[in-house]
Amino acid sequence: MGFTPSPNVTSGATRASGSSHQITGSVLITGPLSSSGPVSSSGMNPVGTGPNSVLIGNLAESIETGSIAIGWNASVTSSTVWKSNGSIAIGQEATIDDDQYAIAIGAAAGSSYYGIALGLSASSAQYGFALGYAANSTNIGGGAFGSYASSTGVSAIAMGYYCVASGLSSVALGERATGSATTTISIGAKAVASANNSIAIGSGSSAELDNSIAIGRGAFISGETEGANNSIAIGFGASVVDPATNGIAIGSGSVVSVTDTLVLGKQNIVQINNLTGSATHTPTNAALLYTKSGELYTKDASGNETQLSPHDENDEWQYFSRNTRTGKVVRIKMEKMIRKLEQITGETFIEDK
Repeated sequence: MGFTPSPNVTSGATRASGSSHQITGSVLITGPLSSSGPVSSSGMNPVGTGPNSVLIGNLAESIETGSIAIGWNASVTSSTVWKSNGSIAIGQEATIDDDQYAIAIGAAAGSSYYGIALGLSASSAQYGFALGYAANSTNIGGGAFGSYASSTGVSAIAMGYYCVASGLSSVALGERATGSATTTISIGAKAVASANNSIAIGSGSSAELDNSIAIGRGAFISGETEGANNSIAIGFGASVVDPATNGIAIGSGSVVSVTDTLVLGKQNIVQINNLTGSATHTPTNAALLYTKSGELYTKDASGNETQLSPHDENDEWQYFSRNTRTGKVVRIKMEKMIRKLEQITGETFIEDK
């Protein structure tokens, strides 16, 4: 049995009885849509009087203006002066209470005002977003994306299976990644950034001290409260450890344990390639280090460019320096001078082995 409104508009009371009803075409309903009479446990008995609200499903409840409750025991309600106007709850036992313009979609999903929760048991705080099974955003403006993802800090973002962002404005991306202090960033499976302003990028990386940066699989910065702050570790297994404040470790397996120290590579060997141009810059209160034609040079703040790998084109030892400001050149053939001195004194100063 069924009914066919004509011209597809119903303005008065319309009743359809029987077990099955089919409507073809468009339907415009003005006024409440409800059911009455005996209802079985599998039947439909929505409850609510919210103006312009929509209720579908057994025990669905909506008492606020413009709200929508769809699903068994889904509800949009209010118990205080705060109203849930304009909110949407879709799914078995999806719930919104005292929160306006909130959206909860999924069984047992829940959301606070202006928040969005999508997924089974997903939950969002005000202005937040939760997406995924048991995803949980509990503070203002937070976002949780992925099964069991948890965002508990204000404006914190957690994205990944079981990842946690609990610090203010922290970001955690990756399976079980953790950002637990203010403005931290952790990216990668089990990456941990646990100190203020710290960054950990890479699987198993860890930045445990303030303003520290660990990049690379297993890279870490650790120590006591004041040790190794402001440090950087880059590379597989690179580390800076207490008490190396301001330490920098770059390269696989490199380790820094002394304050204000730079270590490049596990063996601490550095290759400096030839300049592509000329070293025209003269530093202030500093010095330059560079290579020309395979020889190592330095330039000081007075403009003196001095060769540090002391060999000439004949592979003999020499001292060479040139002032780039005055043009003065000093070249001393050290090896030739010493051999001449040997001739004069009869003593040996140069040993070939």
